[in-house]
Amino acid sequence: MNRLTLKKIFTISLILIAAAVVLLSSAAAMIYWHNVKKNTPVEQLETKLSPSPAQLGQTVQFGVTLKSPWHQRPQKATVIHDVGIQVIDKPSISLQKIGFGYIIWKISADFKPYRTGFLQLGKMIVKFNQHQSLPSLPDMHFDIPGLEVEPLPLDKAENPLLAPPMTESPGILHNINRLYLVVGLILLLLLLFAIYLIIGHKRNADQIVVTPWGTALLELTELREELSNNKISLELCLFKLTDIVREYIEKRFLIHAPQQTTYEFLAELNLPGSPLPEQHRPFLQEFMTAADLIKFAKLPPDEQVVITALDKAEKLVSETRPDLQTDAVSGGVK
Repeated sequence: MNRLTLKKIFTISLILIAAAVVLLSSAAAMIYWHNVKKNTPVEQLETKLSPSPAQLGQTVQFGVTLKSPWHQRPQKATVIHDVGIQVIDKPSISLQKIGFGYIIWKISADFKPYRTGFLQLGKMIVKFNQHQSLPSLPDMHFDIPGLEVEPLPLDKAENPLLAPPMTESPGILHNINRLYLVVGLILLLLLLFAIYLIIGHKRNADQIVVTPWGTALLELTELREELSNNKISLELCLFKLTDIVREYIEKRFLIHAPQQTTYEFLAELNLPGSPLPEQHRPFLQEFMTAADLIKFAKLPPDEQVVITALDKAEKLVSETRPDLQTDAVSGGVK
């Protein structure tokens, strides 16, 4: 094969390739303008919510699959949601496939539920580009299906740990020689005893016993006033409420568990022979687990959830206090 023949083959190949490109470009342009002239609508192919049902705090994704003509494309997606969920970041728009005359898009949004029961989640709104030769394409609205949210099981290994108790930093007394400290305390006690003997004043005061239920009810009342007067944030209110309830349970039922995790603490209260009445266990489990999720997963609490938790906490204290001759502060416990 001589050089002239190779040159002809190369020239013919270029011509064929150019002709194919022109034909494909023309066909694509014809399809494009046909869709523009016809104003081919965007087609909804699929909507999916996964997983459903879900557990408290679990990441859930709502996705919409759309088929649009070449001249239409989604530009922005927005989620309008009800209380009980927290949207994670902005909804994403991704191109899945390009076909002859159409494009497949997937629009998805991730969120986490922080309230149990059946939730009405809201809707997703998708906005499209404006083609210069067509009227504005109206936004598309997609209802997000309702979601059943289940509480976390007590045996779930990923239960968050309770924050360790705060310890005071060493004070200045730690820098003083222990001998001087002991001597000083002894001298102070001797001085006080001498003053007591010299004056001869004897005061028989009734012993005041502050009960766990009295303390808890007083703290719950003060916490409710702070919340109603906007003196405390919802997050801090929920954290204080958790501490009040846990401290009350420990003191009321003589459970010493400062280092226990939420899972260990609740598991002990669900053992056979537990002193906590059975009707209060579901509230305690759901409330303390949800509080840990908000504390460690940084989910913003819902105001109605906090108010309801306050009401149920007061009910728990009132219904588990023993019979008294006097109220929260008395001269003794019966």
